Amino acid sequence: MARPRKICWHEMWRMDGQKIRFLLRSVYNVIHTPTNLTMWKLIEDSSCKLCGKPANLEHVLSSCRTALKDGRYKWHHDQVIREIAAVLDTQRSKETKTEKGPKFITSSKEVQSHQEKHPAKPVVF
Repeated sequence: MARPRKICWHEMWRMDGQKIRFLLRSVYNVIHTPTNLTMWKLIEDSSCKLCGKPANLEHVLSSCRTALKDGRYKWHHDQVIREIAAVLDTQRSKETKTEKGPKFITSSKEVQSHQEKHPAKPVVF
C-alpha cells in the first residue's frame, strides 16, 4: 500500500488539469476501474483481464501479479521517474538563470549583440 502524502494547495494549483483530475478521482475512488464500472452498471464483469481477480483501484494501480511479471508497473514507474526528472530539470534551469555571476555568450547573435552594445575602442600605438 502506498504511503499517505500531504499535498498543499499551492502544489495543486501548479499541477496541470489531468493530474489534478486523476489525483481527486483516485482519492475518492471514482476512477473508471472495472469494479466501479460494474457497480455503476456500465459493464457486467469486474474481473481483471490479466489475472481474473477483482479489478479495484488498488489492484489496477499496483497489485496485479500478472502485470508485475509482465513489467507493466516498471513501465509506469519509469514514466513517473521521467516526469519527476523533467520537473527537477525545469527547476534547476530556473535556479541557474537567477544565479549571479558571469554570463557566458553561447550564440553568434549574442556575440553580435554584445559587440553592438560595447563597441571595441581602437588601440593607438
